[in-house]
Amino acid sequence: MFMIFIAGITIAIFFELLLIVKKKKSSADKVLILWMFLVALHIFLFFINQTQINQNFSFILGVELPFPMLQAVMLYLYVATATNQLPKNRSILILHFIPASAAYVYLAGSFYFLPSTDKIFVYQNNGLGYEVF
Repeated sequence: MFMIFIAGITIAIFFELLLIVKKKKSSADKVLILWMFLVALHIFLFFINQTQINQNFSFILGVELPFPMLQAVMLYLYVATATNQLPKNRSILILHFIPASAAYVYLAGSFYFLPSTDKIFVYQNNGLGYEVF
């Protein structure tokens, strides 16, 4: 099972590196570079969560929780950029990041600044007190 995580991280990083060294990048390529970085980071954080390595580094706990919301936004941005269907008013695109930002603000106020032992307790008890996430 863990080899699948490692393969996914490796493929995402390899694909990102291919896009970085590509000459004449389109704007869709630039969005895809950012998205592949988020995919690799998301899989890495999920991997260390599954192997419980993150309990040794409690400052990492909870960082991965809003990532699925970022994946959906990046999918939209990539497809809209690749098909030239971005809105004319580009500042409206920031609205798509509100759910993930709200999740990070909520977690910053209630979870990220907890003592390490409390964060580890929450993770060991399947998110006790944070069932929303």
